[in-house]
Order: sequence, then structure tokens, then C-alpha cells
Amino acid sequence: MSRARQKDIALRLGLSISTVSKALSDSHLINKETREMVKVIAEKMGYRPNKLAQGFKKNVSRTIGVILPKLEYFLYAKCLSGIESEADKMGYKLIICQSNENHDKEVNFVNDLLDHRIAGFIISVASNTKTHEHFRQIIRSECPVVFFNRECSEIEAPKVIIDNYSASYNATENLIKKGMRKIAFLAAVPRVEISNKRISGYKDALIMNEITFTKDMIVHAEFNPQEVYEKVTQLLKRQEVDAMICYSDQLAISAIKAIKGLNKKIPEDVRIIGFNNEPADEIMCPSLSSIDQPAEEMGRVAFRLLFNQDRTKRVVLNSLLIERESSK
Repeated sequence: MSRARQKDIALRLGLSISTVSKALSDSHLINKETREMVKVIAEKMGYRPNKLAQGFKKNVSRTIGVILPKLEYFLYAKCLSGIESEADKMGYKLIICQSNENHDKEVNFVNDLLDHRIAGFIISVASNTKTHEHFRQIIRSECPVVFFNRECSEIEAPKVIIDNYSASYNATENLIKKGMRKIAFLAAVPRVEISNKRISGYKDALIMNEITFTKDMIVHAEFNPQEVYEKVTQLLKRQEVDAMICYSDQLAISAIKAIKGLNKKIPEDVRIIGFNNEPADEIMCPSLSSIDQPAEEMGRVAFRLLFNQDRTKRVVLNSLLIERESSK
């Protein structure tokens, strides 16, 4: 269903857009009967006013809702710093909501923030999100929304991401050039779109370098350290693995524990590369190679995209493999 606009209501009722606009604003220039009729139809069509646009004209709304999976993830803390710096420049305040990777919490946050008539949304999708009707509701409400880091391809809205395919492809090829042939991939659950893109890059790098790809070398796990530990342990017991690429540094830490738990050495027995380049990577033993993402810039760009509501806009930022002891 497409989002309802004032012109859609006007067409439905055979009124001018100006009349609809005034009726929705309770203008005394429009008779009571027409005002009530317009409001009833607007509600049925799922119309919500564009508060960001109104905010420019009337200085009514200066609050942006940010919904992210977890602030404890370093990448999101850095993204939030970038969002906040741009918001401060433009006089906006933030309401920050953590979904904790929970679909229901994410839905509730969207509904609550819509009810509070916020000026816009900046969202990174929870890993547990299975359906996207709550995001479609935002679109129908005409409230600006931007997705960052984790994509949501079903929703046509501005997005800012890294090239996940190329980052994973290049990391895999880096290991291949060092002689690795039995490379595993530790992935998030299949619902996480960027994880699937990273798998695609990994798979294609193997194929392009004439290495047989097998699904048995891919492990999917929730963001649960114990689950990751157990699944990596099972993988290493049934498959010969000489390298591993991990969806995130958080997953990589649990994988390292599993590798060491089987008395294997890093990088001598298994080389490993993560994503996000978290501060702890440098002080780990061995230090962790990781793909650095420009998280703060991602946050700044996401905020700016709220004011350029070309729903097909997709900004792709560069990433960089930081090589440390774990993959040398």
C-alpha cells in the first residue's frame, strides 16, 4: 500500500489540496462538516502529517528518533556520535531507542514515536525483525526515515551503508593470497541482509580463485556468545579450517575462544578476520584483524539524508581491512 498524502485525500473526496490542508489544520475557513469528513477519510487512509516539513515552517518538531540494535556495539556508539554532531548543528534533539535485536520492541518504538509526532527516524534494523509492516507505516505517515548500516531492501527509503559485498570479497581474497584454501564464514542469522551480502562476497572470492565453495563452511549464529562458541567448536570438529571471516568482531571474539578451546593457535592454525575494527582489537592476544567501517561518518550522512528525501538514495561508504596478528 502506498502512503497517503493530502493530494490522495483530495482526489478521494473531490476537494482541492488547499481545502484538505486547511481542514486537517482545523482552519475556521472550512466548515465543521467538511473538516470532520476530511479527518475521517485521512484516518482511514493512514495519513499522518509530515512533521519534518511542518517543523521547517512552524518550528514545531525538532526531535529525531534513533532506533538501533545495541549501544554496546562499538559501531553504533560511533554512529550515534555522528548523528548527534549533525543534530546539534541543526538544533535537533534525539530520542534514542535500543531494540536489543528484538522485533517487538522495534515495532513498539516505531508506534510510540509516530504517536509523539517526531520529525524523522534513523533506524538500523534488529536482527530478529521478521516483517516490515511497521516500517511501511512510517512511509505511509510521510515521516522521513533513513536506514543505516543494516539494509532493509523491502522498504524504499534512503540508506547509508558500506559495500559489504566488496569488503568481504577483498578480505577473503587477502587470505587466499596467503595460501589459505579452507576458509570458513561465521555469519549472523539469515534475516540480517548485510550478513548475506558478506557471504556472497566471500563465496564469489572463493569461486573466482578456483576454490570449491561448500555451504558446510558457513555457520549462522545469533548474537549470543555461548551459541557462537558452540557452533564454531562443532564446525572445527567436523571440518578442516585454516581461516575464518566473521560477521563482526563480537562474533570473532567468541570464535577465538572456541579455536583456543580446541588447542589451536591463531594465526598458525587458523587465521581470522572480523568486521567493525573495535578498540579492543588492538589489545587482544593475538591482535584481531578487522574491516574498519567509517561509523561516525555513517551517522553524519544518515542525519543529512533526512533532509533529502529521495527514497531511492543509497550512499555507500568505503571500508578498509586493518591487518593485525590474527591474519598475518
